[in-house]
Amino acid sequence: MKFNKLLVLVVLILLVLPATYSAPAWKKQSQPTQPTQTTPTTIKEIVIINNTTTPQQTGFDWNMIGAIIAIIAVLVSLIGWFLTRKRSSNTSKYLDEINQTYSEYKGNSDKCEMKLVEVKAKIEKELATGKITEQSFDILDRRIESYLGNIRKGIVNKFDLSPEIKKRVDQALKDGKISKEEYESIKNIKEIALNKKERLLKLLKKWEKD
Repeated sequence: MKFNKLLVLVVLILLVLPATYSAPAWKKQSQPTQPTQTTPTTIKEIVIINNTTTPQQTGFDWNMIGAIIAIIAVLVSLIGWFLTRKRSSNTSKYLDEINQTYSEYKGNSDKCEMKLVEVKAKIEKELATGKITEQSFDILDRRIESYLGNIRKGIVNKFDLSPEIKKRVDQALKDGKISKEEYESIKNIKEIALNKKERLLKLLKKWEKD
C-alpha cells in the first residue's frame, strides 16, 4: 500500500512539473520594433532607405526536458529499489516459515515432510511469478532439502536397519533426495529383509531426484 501511494505521488509530480515549466515566464518582453524608415536622402539621385526588424527566436525548452528526464530516472530507480526490497522481504518471510514448520512438526516425521513439501511448492510458484529471484529460491530450497534430509533419516530409522545399512541410507539422504544410482545401490543390498526392503524402496522411489 505504501509503495502504491508513493508511486502515485511520483507520477503526479511527473505530470505537474512539465506544466509548470511550460507556463509563460513573467518577464518583460520587448515589443516588436516597428520598421523604421529613415528620411530619404538624395545623393546623386540615389535614395537610401534603412529598415530594421527584430528576429523571432525559436527553440526547445531544455530546462523542461532535463527536468522530465531527471524525474523519469528517479522514478525508475525507486521502482527498482522497491521491487528488490519486496523480493528480499519475501525471502525472509519464507525462510522464517520453513524454520517454524520444521520446529513445529519435527516430532512427527510424516507430517513434517508433508508440510515442508507444501512450502516448497509455494515458493516454486513465487519464483514462477517473479516474486522471488533464482538466488533466493536456491537459498530456500537448500534449507528445505536439508530439513527433509533430517526428517527422512528419521523415517528410515523406523525400519530398524543394521548400523552399516542405515549409514549407507543416511549418506544417500544427505541432500534430502535419492539419486538413481543411490536407489539402485540400496536396492541391491541383500541383507535387508524382503518385507522391509519393499517398503523402504517404495519410500526411496518417492524421494528420488527428478
